[in-house]
Amino acid sequence: MTAIVPSFIAKLNRSEAHLVNLKDAIDSYGGTTPDTRPYTVRKRVEGKKKRVVYRLHFTRSIDNTDVPLIAADAIYNLRSSLDHLAGALVPAKDRRSVMFPILWRGVAEPSIEGENDQRRKDRERWLTIAHRVRPEAATFLKRLQPPDETPNEETPHALRLLNQISNIDRHTKLPIFAHGVDGLLLRWRLPDGGIKNGFARASPDHFLEDNTEIRNVPEGAVYMEAYGPPRIIIRTGMTDAHGRVNLPVVEFITETLRFIRDEVVPGLTPYIHRPGGRRK
Repeated sequence: MTAIVPSFIAKLNRSEAHLVNLKDAIDSYGGTTPDTRPYTVRKRVEGKKKRVVYRLHFTRSIDNTDVPLIAADAIYNLRSSLDHLAGALVPAKDRRSVMFPILWRGVAEPSIEGENDQRRKDRERWLTIAHRVRPEAATFLKRLQPPDETPNEETPHALRLLNQISNIDRHTKLPIFAHGVDGLLLRWRLPDGGIKNGFARASPDHFLEDNTEIRNVPEGAVYMEAYGPPRIIIRTGMTDAHGRVNLPVVEFITETLRFIRDEVVPGLTPYIHRPGGRRK
């Protein structure tokens, strides 16, 4: 008999399938020829000295493609997999009343004097599931909670990011943008008719943003074409020590999928509720 795949695993598998489609859609957006690529390099004359400048310029918005919708589907299934996992930890009669808690570290502690309404509500939400699962599961869930949010959090917690982005997607289109390219292969025609190839790169761990000036242009050269993989990001409402948090969409989904599949699921599977009160 074929084993029944738990719904939280099926959700993760679905997210992985969306991830494959997402990569294909981004590749399609990136184009294969100069005419199909979503950017070009434009020549401009700037400043008082009338300096000739070449700048990267995006000509086509990713908003008009399937990329935002496919990314949203992948993220929805990631978040939904956690809720299905939470439902598997409690008796069937309680499954509709629990959600996977993504709150803040310390939410399981008693309320303190002067605490705001939102934090008190969060503690109540925590108790909704904590009282219905095995103590070992509650302990594991407690360890998964993100630290209290701070204005300059160095690295936003993966589950906090997932929760915020999935909340955005419930109310509006996912904020997906083509933010630049990772590196730009360039071709120039020289005054003598020859062809010269070049490479524009950003500093380590960065990328070439839209409107970036292209440096080291050969003297008298004429731009022919450029190629580089577009950097597709999700704009979040969060900030870290470096400013606004923009997430490379493929990397974010890939890493979050790995975290849930390799760490969250194995940590909670031993405490799944079985019919008749038996748990594996």
